[in-house]
Amino acid sequence: MLARAEYDALLRSRDPICRKRNIFKRGSVRLQGCQVIKLTGEGITFAQLKVLMDELRMARPTNGADVRALYLNNHEIGDRGADEVGRMLKRNTLIERVYLRHTGITSAGVKAVLAG
Repeated sequence: MLARAEYDALLRSRDPICRKRNIFKRGSVRLQGCQVIKLTGEGITFAQLKVLMDELRMARPTNGADVRALYLNNHEIGDRGADEVGRMLKRNTLIERVYLRHTGITSAGVKAVLAG
């Protein structure tokens, strides 16, 4: 797990942070080199969220994916999206932080994420 100072330094650095335009390319998802996925307020659809969660479920450092933090703030993903996040977290042991502020998740969605 990253120490707080290491994590803050990671967020200040520009290279490992991937945004929507870096991740979704021609109908596919590219995670190589991403340590932080920051999609706060970038207008992703549920279909894009599902594809991203599927990719993160299979992500391993050996295939170039080393994602440690995921920001999904300000997206109305609701409980259905929270269920996808929870399913991804069951398989992905690299992600240490997930941010889900203002996402329309109810207590059922919180339980789905925490079950992951």
